[in-house]
Amino acid sequence: LEFRRVSSDLEDIGIAAYLNCLWGDDKVSFVDLGCGNGLLVYLLNSEGHQGQGIDLRKRKIWSTFPQEIQVNLLEQVVKPDTQTVFPQADWILGNHSDELTPWIPVFACLSSATTKFWVLPCCPFSLTAKYQ
Repeated sequence: LEFRRVSSDLEDIGIAAYLNCLWGDDKVSFVDLGCGNGLLVYLLNSEGHQGQGIDLRKRKIWSTFPQEIQVNLLEQVVKPDTQTVFPQADWILGNHSDELTPWIPVFACLSSATTKFWVLPCCPFSLTAKYQ
């Protein structure tokens, strides 16, 4: 279990480095769907980006982050349908976002003409169910 947590943390560091390179000098707004431990949100906000993380359940580790990060980690349900939009976000991120993964391009398209998305899928899901 400990190795899995460290591996996940290292993955988040690598993803943050990649996104910082992708975004260059631009400071972007983002929403991380299924943010889990919130580390990616913490790292990207620490680099000057403005983002929120949303997850189905609050993690204990969230309380260890600075207050300005904690207020950007939200415990709430993201409903996978065509009514879910994030117009304030330049980017919608999905790192192991499970059943939300196939919906993230849809959310981006519906949010605005300029909203981009990035996903790192872990489990194969369709718009209606997990692939068997």
